[in-house]
Amino acid sequence: MQSYFGISTRFLIIARILLVVSLVLRCFERLFFFFSFYQDIPEIYTASLNIFELKNYSLTGGSILLVPTLYVVTIFSAIIFLINKHFHKSNIFLLFLLLSISSLDGVYIGKGLRIIWPYLLFFFCLPKVPLSGKNIGNSIKYYNPVVNLTIFVFAAVIYFCSFYFKTDPVWTESRNALLYFLLSDQWSLPWAKFLTHYPELLKVLTTAFLILEASALSLLLFALFRNKQVGATAKNLVAISFVLFHFSIGITSVLTVFSLAMISFWFLFFDTNPKAKVKYFKITFLEKSLIGFLTLSLIAWNYFPKHLDQIPSISYERQLAEGLRSYTIPQHWGLVAPAPGFHNYEVLTYKRTPTKEPQFLFSSKTMPQGKYFADAFFTSAYLEQSLFNGFLPKYCNGDEEFLEFHYHKRKIDIMSKNDKPFKVYKIIKKCIGYAK
Repeated sequence: MQSYFGISTRFLIIARILLVVSLVLRCFERLFFFFSFYQDIPEIYTASLNIFELKNYSLTGGSILLVPTLYVVTIFSAIIFLINKHFHKSNIFLLFLLLSISSLDGVYIGKGLRIIWPYLLFFFCLPKVPLSGKNIGNSIKYYNPVVNLTIFVFAAVIYFCSFYFKTDPVWTESRNALLYFLLSDQWSLPWAKFLTHYPELLKVLTTAFLILEASALSLLLFALFRNKQVGATAKNLVAISFVLFHFSIGITSVLTVFSLAMISFWFLFFDTNPKAKVKYFKITFLEKSLIGFLTLSLIAWNYFPKHLDQIPSISYERQLAEGLRSYTIPQHWGLVAPAPGFHNYEVLTYKRTPTKEPQFLFSSKTMPQGKYFADAFFTSAYLEQSLFNGFLPKYCNGDEEFLEFHYHKRKIDIMSKNDKPFKVYKIIKKCIGYAK
């Protein structure tokens, strides 16, 4: 039993390396966004050095000095976490920086970090294994019943919840969920579009993904009740299945960083030779509290409905859910489950005057940020308005002019594989005071 639940030294190290790579890639991704915005519309940024002003850390309206500093420090802290023998201590600082990045930015592309927090917290509870040393080449496995069983339960719960939230008919009836996903410009990568020519294959894969997610716990337990040799092999096969699952997501969609983090997670399940020595390690009361906090977060964000308005406001269940979600880590594992990729998005910008025909300026899809820009563009516009305001000094030539931003939400038609006009939201910005 201890050998089965034990974590191999070499795979623990590989998992830490892959997690750090995913965090560093996320930081570079966000720095790319920042410098792209700054290059195109520098007017939205300041040169403030006030470290106590939270808006100075915003990706779409912060300080040109403080925003990159935040991400560069996070990159260095991730590297220290990787190479530091006592990485539990550096883990605290890295966790604080990730919390800051996700909390201070309104752009949705930062919120994905919240999924990685619980996994990073597990490293508070795992044994202190350095990157180099005599134990790396040996078959040593580390075991603690609280930590190791929690990792198994964590895996089982998140994948079952991901399966459970897929209630839309595109998953269970038409089985066109992956087809919608690949037709979405906001999710899929261009090279993966050729897969949409094989709708029957995508239906088979949709069903296979559902079965895999629903079977996470049963597959892991099945390996447990075999003999040691078969049990280790079976657990490796389960881990390989989920690594391939996330690898396929990572290479076909914009969820590359998330997929890499989850691949890192599954490396903890890879097994060594059944004859490996099992070494017990202790955990502190604080680490046990963190494990309890992770469990509570999973319950709070997955047991209750995603939209709390489905529960009567005066009910005890609604009050309990709101209270728990206020103090726990967001861990809803059905973000794209109900209706994946039903819409494509685009922002069209026009310059208008009362007497002249409107002049088309640009589409969000032609911006330096590419197809990722449309969602970030519209989200930031509502949360900060700085992004739209930044275009005024660039395009305004007279006080009588105004800029009009059209946010197009297009419904995907899988029959013709074309977008259908669905909704258009308009935002008007007057040029008064910004004329060149």
